[in-house]
Amino acid sequence: MITIGGQPPGGWVYVASHPLTSGFTKIGYSKWHPIEPCFQYQNGFKRLHHLEFSLRAFGFGPLEKWASDFHEDASGIEKIIRKRLALVRRTDVGTSREIFDISHDEAVDLVKEYI
Repeated sequence: MITIGGQPPGGWVYVASHPLTSGFTKIGYSKWHPIEPCFQYQNGFKRLHHLEFSLRAFGFGPLEKWASDFHEDASGIEKIIRKRLALVRRTDVGTSREIFDISHDEAVDLVKEYI
């Protein structure tokens, strides 16, 4: 279990999507590792974990997840990426500004450009 986290803007940029839902890729920032369990959250699990459990319960299988290495300005990098992807941001999935109409691999490659 992860026991340390960064101080904003330091942290991790992550990409999450589901293989059955192309064009719905989440790109986010977390000051705690976004994939590993963490003591800061109840039972160590974060929103991505709960979403994945729900998907599995309905027979959809696991999320595709990727996280960058720790970066001193992960929050700033996520903001730059959001601006760069403004034209492909999904507006049909609620109020989230972190869901984009790109593939998982494209999102990972884009984050790697900045990390």
